[in-house]
Amino acid sequence: MTAEAIKGMRKKQFFFLNVTLLISMTVYVVIINYTGLNMSYILFTLGAFLIVQLVSNILKKDLTKSWVPIIEQVNRYEKEIMGKEWKKQNKTAHVINLVVGCMIMIQAYFMHDINSQHPISKGFFVFLIIFLLLTINTTMLIHTSKVDNSNNTSDFKGYTWKFNLIGFVAAMVISVVISILAISFVLSRI
Repeated sequence: MTAEAIKGMRKKQFFFLNVTLLISMTVYVVIINYTGLNMSYILFTLGAFLIVQLVSNILKKDLTKSWVPIIEQVNRYEKEIMGKEWKKQNKTAHVINLVVGCMIMIQAYFMHDINSQHPISKGFFVFLIIFLLLTINTTMLIHTSKVDNSNNTSDFKGYTWKFNLIGFVAAMVISVVISILAISFVLSRI
């Protein structure tokens, strides 16, 4: 694949992922703010979606297949470049989908008495969207830079393990920061 074709593919990939995130978050906020659905139903549906996606991905014979053409093209390209690490990365994604899907469904069970009558503020929604876009795009830039600038599959030895470790540490730091912000917000309202 030529450098020009790779650049075009990456632009389409970033566009698709960013638009999908914006639409998904907007639909999520509209459902919470305007339908009055119980939060447990929303969480259960999200958890079930992740688990169905996991089962679908496991049952596929060709792991590069996707119903979205640009994602399929990216998968084939990265599989060719990364070799065995691409399969490790896929297995890790399966485990993460399973764990997160199950955690969300357990959370849905414990939240069955809580309704979503408290709308999400526009300021929080904008902050959340910007934060998610920055996090996802930064992660994607790091990953695509590593893949696109590598010369052979040996460049990826241990890549999945290192990338996931860095991601875990970053997630812990972000969780602490968000918890501190949430506690500060609640305490400022008292």
